[in-house]
Amino acid sequence: MTQARRLLLMTGVVWTCHSLWILVDPDALSYVGVDITHLSTRIEIMATFGLFTASFGIFSLLAVASPERYQHAAVVLWSLLYPAAAIGRLLALARYGGTFALGSGEPESIHAAMLFVVEIPFSIAYLLALRASDSSATARAEAPRKDGIAVRYARALLFVTGLIWIGHAGWIAIDPRGMEYTGYVIRSWPMTVHVATFYGTFETLLGVFGVLAAIRPARLLGPSMVLWTMIYTALAGGRILGILRYGGTFEFGDVHTMPDTYNAAAMWCLEGPSAVLFAVALVLTWNRVTDANDVEPLPAAPASLG
Repeated sequence: MTQARRLLLMTGVVWTCHSLWILVDPDALSYVGVDITHLSTRIEIMATFGLFTASFGIFSLLAVASPERYQHAAVVLWSLLYPAAAIGRLLALARYGGTFALGSGEPESIHAAMLFVVEIPFSIAYLLALRASDSSATARAEAPRKDGIAVRYARALLFVTGLIWIGHAGWIAIDPRGMEYTGYVIRSWPMTVHVATFYGTFETLLGVFGVLAAIRPARLLGPSMVLWTMIYTALAGGRILGILRYGGTFEFGDVHTMPDTYNAAAMWCLEGPSAVLFAVALVLTWNRVTDANDVEPLPAAPASLG
């Protein structure tokens, strides 16, 4: 097994298991400093840190199971997301007066631990894996072809989605308290760092990945269709489960009803429709996932990487 597949296996198992834990017990996320005082917050956590993050774990495991189809895209994805989380957490800790000391107790020390123990090491590992993949990939001849309407539709969908995520996440990276419309109570520095990192820089680079897939469809379009279909289905499904579990509402009104109606609004106005749009795009472009002519060849593993 190559270094990249080992990394993806470890990432997939950890993210999937952590997500299932939070899905079962949303209050457990208090270990990072989340103040869970509002019903809407629990539903938001089930959707985001339950099923949304699970989609990344499952996508990583897909890359392990079918590396010829998904590995390159998965390595590119994590080469963006881990550095984004590391840089975002570093800047947020410095900006909001957090501590870089390990072992000072939760939730104060958890952010330093995530930065130094997880995000920086995995950023380096994935960037090295990406470099090894790019430097040793076998060039393949591909006859020029004009994109059909299905591919143009998928690329436009990815591009617009990426811009939306970049815009929203960029705003939250600058002003983390903007996420209070979801029901979060953002007062302490651990909570502020958490929001600035995950909803800010992490999701900004996820949007960048969407734009990148639209620009480089030959290598990233098929896997990106799978990933974004999973993401939006997970978000919508997580909100449905959360509303049913905690007795929330499926009705939504105007901004004055926030945060009580936030989850319903997010589900009906964005995530549900987006899940359908991406599912249609996935079906129309399924050959980009399964067609051998569109699969990036796997590089030979360097001897130093096993």
